[in-house]
This record gives sequence, structure tokens and C-alpha cells, in this order.
Amino acid sequence: MIRAAIYSGGPSLEDTWRGGYDLGIAINRAAFVVPQEYWQWASVGDWWTHPELFLDYPIPSAGYFTMRHIVGHEYPKKVNGAHMLTWDDLPPMPPTTSYSITASLHLAAYIGARDITVYGHDQFEYAGNRKLSESTEVGRAVEMLKKVNVKVNIVQGIPDGT
Repeated sequence: MIRAAIYSGGPSLEDTWRGGYDLGIAINRAAFVVPQEYWQWASVGDWWTHPELFLDYPIPSAGYFTMRHIVGHEYPKKVNGAHMLTWDDLPPMPPTTSYSITASLHLAAYIGARDITVYGHDQFEYAGNRKLSESTEVGRAVEMLKKVNVKVNIVQGIPDGT
């Protein structure tokens, strides 16, 4: 069973991330927090719209993962020697996918992960008695993955410890 970590760039990432996974996906600027030996894929939706943020971006060992409309229809198959994969290159993605976090969940499952831990996805607001991340696209993506026997754990790094 492949165990995966997805590293998102929220404020808790620096204090909560852990290594030791078979697969690692760094989302956007999370690659500057988590040492490169812990991730192989860079999910970089923001890279193409804000290239100045990625001037010194580490080169992933497996590849870059981004939206086709960001790179255009004739996108390069390799960038900096690393493979380029777009969201459209995967089998049809769930309708919940419109952010790098949900696309990264899909990529991890596509590669074969059956146990995914997400670090740094910080949504502390509440909608009624449910955490916002349970009632938005991320929550719907997690529910869809459960139906195909993929377990997702979102590590919360709430500052007040609750």
C-alpha cells in the first residue's frame, strides 16, 4: 500500500509536517518549507500565473503537476528536466477539483496511494458545527476518495491547540 503526504502551504505546515511516506506532493510554495527529499511531485497551479514566486523553485524528481489552461495546449512535456503532467492528462477528475489541493488528492490516488495525509491545509473557520474543510470541495473530494477505499487524514495545526 502506498502512503502519501500532501504538503500545502498553510501556516501550520512548518510545525506539523512529517516525512516517511512513499509519495510526497508539494503544493506551490510548500516546496520551500518541506525539504526536497520528502516530495517527488510539485503541484504548481500558481507557478504559471505568478512565475516571480518560483524563481528559485526546487526541481521535483518526478515532475510538475498543473492546469493545462495555465500552460496552454502545446505545453512542454519536460521542464527543467522534470516531467510535466497536467490535470487533463489524468482520467476524468472529480467535479470537486478546481484547486491544487483537490487535484493533488486526485494525483496521489491516481499514482496508487490508499492512505493520504495532508499537512498545511489550514481552514479553521466553521460552518455551523462542521469545519469548513468538511463542507467544501476538499470535504467532497475526501468523501469521493473514501468510496474507492482511499483514506485521507487532514492534519490540523490549530494555534490554540483545539
